[in-house]
Parts: sequence; C-alpha cells; structure tokens
Amino acid sequence: MPKKGEVDLQKLEYWKSVIADFEKTGLSGQAYCKQKGIPYTAFAMRRRRLPETIRAAAKAKAKAHEFAEVAIKDSPANTPSSSSAERLELVLPKGTVLRIPNGYSPAALSKIVSALEG
Repeated sequence: MPKKGEVDLQKLEYWKSVIADFEKTGLSGQAYCKQKGIPYTAFAMRRRRLPETIRAAAKAKAKAHEFAEVAIKDSPANTPSSSSAERLELVLPKGTVLRIPNGYSPAALSKIVSALEG
C-alpha cells in the first residue's frame, strides 16, 4: 500500500486501461459505467484526475532514478605508483564529499549516500 502522497501504480494502470477502453467505445460515461459495473462517480473523478496523477507518478519515478555525475580525478593518492591506499572521492549533489577507501562495501556506501541525500 502506498504511503500518503504516493501514487498507487496498480490503480493508476487499472484506471488508465479503463479510460482507454471507454474512449474506444463511443458510449457516454454513464452508459459505459453501467455496462461495466463501475461506479460512475469514481470513474468521473479518476478521468478528471488521471492526467495529474500520471504526471505525479512520472515525477516520482524520475526522482527515484536520479543519478549524480561522477568524475575520477587523477591525484597523487590515486596514481598506481603511490604508496598510499587508493580511494574513491564522491561529491554528492548537495555538495557533501565522501572519501572512500579501497575495499569499501557497496551496500554500506549505498545506505550512507541514501541517508545523506534523504
């Protein structure tokens, strides 16, 4: 079940298919709903709000898949001939800089980045 303010993607897909089917029939909204056994008030509300809901779902999906630019800089600490351990420097979109030593746990790094950016 989605949290408050989130879009229920299953319901969204259901109503998109219902409205697409309705538009193919040429029937009035009330006639279509009577034929399909759908409450007309729910149909009318979803039909009116569908474009707004689709935009909100697309925005949420895009936000969930945002990427940050990553650049690898050559520095004395990162050169193969250096005696110090290699490390990764990650600059997050909000400006936070993480210096990660070689051998880090990707799962732990993911949790840290999520916590810092969340």
